[in-house]
Amino acid sequence: MAAKRATAARVDPRTEASSAAAAFEEAARAALDDATDESRWEELEQRVAADERQARGLVDLYRAHLGRELPAAARDVVARRAARFAADCFGENAPETIDVLRAALAGAPPADWAFRPLVVALTMAERWSEVLDAYDARLAAGRAVERRAELLEEAARIAKDFTRDHARAIGYLDRLFRLRPTDAEVAASLERLLERDGRWDELVAVWRLRLEGLAGAEAGPLVLRLAGALHDELGQPDAALEALRPLLGEPCDEEGLRERLERIFADARATAEIRLEALDALRPRLEASGRAARVPELL
Repeated sequence: MAAKRATAARVDPRTEASSAAAAFEEAARAALDDATDESRWEELEQRVAADERQARGLVDLYRAHLGRELPAAARDVVARRAARFAADCFGENAPETIDVLRAALAGAPPADWAFRPLVVALTMAERWSEVLDAYDARLAAGRAVERRAELLEEAARIAKDFTRDHARAIGYLDRLFRLRPTDAEVAASLERLLERDGRWDELVAVWRLRLEGLAGAEAGPLVLRLAGALHDELGQPDAALEALRPLLGEPCDEEGLRERLERIFADARATAEIRLEALDALRPRLEASGRAARVPELL
């Protein structure tokens, strides 16, 4: 008799699991009825926190709900609770938490509170390419100019120092340079990478943009560098002389200017008009420096 009573009292594990699943579904439906009611989510989280399988089920439920069209207030509640619950159950840098943070940002790109933890989690895992993907998504969401500049600066540093992805670093620095064309440090970083990669057309474009904010003696060294790149790297002697024209009537590095004019005059690729213009600009400079005899040697 006692054995029969023990058998009757014994709970079938399948029945227990089915009952727990039914209770979870009921609590989930109650929470979904009003996503802004945090007490219902709190109850649901407490119900499943001790069971890893059910905890994962709740994380999946949160993520699925974040993929739906939700009012902003409901989305914010669900996203924040999902991120906090995933971090508490699986860890701040766990894949589950990363996935929730991504889902939160996908549904609400301006969510600053989710972006920084996502970057930290991916950084701790050294998933650098994905870190930059997060920055790209953030930048695509549109931010105030100063905030965009901060994001571009951070992304450029990561691309340059951690991923060694020069092409991506150049892209960030170029966009940052367009926002801060007078920032010498940004310009120098961009120029170094462009020169290292031999991207002379782009480097010339950067220098031209910088020259728009310079004048007189301040512009001289950069004009000579621009002319040198046009002539030596891009094989454009005519464009090189055109770049030099602003210096012809200004105090500058006369030796550097004379050398470049001589090379342009001697370059058979230059048009006749350009070679004559170079000679006309060169002649008085040679005479003023006591090197007039150099003129017949050039002809």
